[in-house]
Amino acid sequence: MTNTSSLLTFDNVSMTFDDGTRALDNVSFGVKPGEFVTVVGPSGCGKSTLLRIASNLEANTGGTCSVDRDSIGYVFQDATLMPWRTVQRNVELIAELHKIGKGDQQEQEYTEEKCGVGPVKYYAQGIQHLDDDCRRK
Repeated sequence: MTNTSSLLTFDNVSMTFDDGTRALDNVSFGVKPGEFVTVVGPSGCGKSTLLRIASNLEANTGGTCSVDRDSIGYVFQDATLMPWRTVQRNVELIAELHKIGKGDQQEQEYTEEKCGVGPVKYYAQGIQHLDDDCRRK
């Protein structure tokens, strides 16, 4: 199914977790420029696993996933925060993924613009201090 004009391509992607749970089995589809795609299905069918694979938060166990990271965005069902990072470090993750230097003024402006957040009360603390709305931002 490899398609060079797709911004996002899943080509026979499979995912089997360590406990033997098979979340995905040879999933193939592509998303082309200008397309708006929604992945729907019942709880536990692999929707979030697909997004986690596309965002490099999870490694697929079969097939390939190709992403044009400069031209595509996606939204998770739940807040996808790294529990071992502070609030600030979670916000900075966006800049890290876009290769903007740590501590750079550009990094702060970029994260504030993209996340819609400025300095917050619990910035240096853990994410457990955030309410659901702040987690989604």
